Amino acid sequence: MCELQATLQGNKAEDGKQAGSKEDKKKRESAFKASWVNAETLHLTLNFFGEIEPSLVDVITPAMQEAAAGCGPFNLTIGGLRGFPNLKVPRTLWLALKEEHGLERLRELKSRLDTALKRAGLDIEERAFKPHLTLCRIKHRDEGRRAAAQIAGIPKSELPGGTEKKGIDFIVDTFVLFSSALEPGGAVHTPLFTATLNE
Repeated sequence: MCELQATLQGNKAEDGKQAGSKEDKKKRESAFKASWVNAETLHLTLNFFGEIEPSLVDVITPAMQEAAAGCGPFNLTIGGLRGFPNLKVPRTLWLALKEEHGLERLRELKSRLDTALKRAGLDIEERAFKPHLTLCRIKHRDEGRRAAAQIAGIPKSELPGGTEKKGIDFIVDTFVLFSSALEPGGAVHTPLFTATLNE
């Protein structure tokens, strides 16, 4: 499978390291069982292609370069913790993005990319773009309830995006075409091409 991801560089690198540490992982697992995304691999999905012919990579990469040209790096800010389908019994926990902090630039990049991909002959799914950062996936409802109880006990000011002080900023300066394969130890993601945003 192949997908295009916007890669994130954190302005608060130490926060990212702490979130991905073994100690922090143990704390999360003791609260509820979930499949967590590593802090180093947090990303925004721009396009998901599924299974494609290897030859299409040579079609996608020029479109990526076209979209990146004239679109410089920009900042995004986390807007708060969300759950799917809700935070009462979540199956997925994710982070929203603040509307006034670079989100329009992200939508512009997505639009430029879709236009370039269509011009190259690819069939792009027409649906609303809802960018978010997936934190974890929860398989069982009981664990979802445990997650909800854990979240409910945390003061809002301590949650990501809960206050201006707690806001976490990221710089988006590249986006990457990845292939992924499911291995016995989990999914293995291989970068195929990186496009750098430039004015």
